[in-house]
Amino acid sequence: MKILKYILFLILPITLLYGTECHPLATFKKINSKELYFKEQNIKIKLKTMKTIFDNSANLEWWGTENTTPTKVISSVIVEENKNKIVFPVSAYIDLTELWGVKVIKVSKGFKIVFIGSQTDFLYQATFLIHNNQLVERKVISCTFPEERWEKTTYSWIQDTGQ
Repeated sequence: MKILKYILFLILPITLLYGTECHPLATFKKINSKELYFKEQNIKIKLKTMKTIFDNSANLEWWGTENTTPTKVISSVIVEENKNKIVFPVSAYIDLTELWGVKVIKVSKGFKIVFIGSQTDFLYQATFLIHNNQLVERKVISCTFPEERWEKTTYSWIQDTGQ
């Protein structure tokens, strides 16, 4: 019985901190500088971060902080697959702050890019689904409260037929 209590004592805080849907931090490529160039197989990602230029007086909502101005925001994301540039609008990442790591997961007909940000109680995970060289979905969840705090955006792109 003591062993069971000890295991629960160790596991419960980890589960509460990272929720049930967030990937373990150790699985991400850590971002150590203002710029990250990430290449996995035929996928290239170039991320840039910068110090925030906003103050908290605007009452902006950010992922990664609460009631405070973030120290670091994502300033650009460039994604290529097989040398095809994928449109990644600013609205897909402008509210993601304190970026900590990134990883790529292959799925059928495409891949997912996963960002993890903050290392506090405000830890979040943002997952971008890319299908057929197009961003089709963004889902951001709180790793602390994944069922209560999340948002999902779907993207629709009209194909240019040249007509």
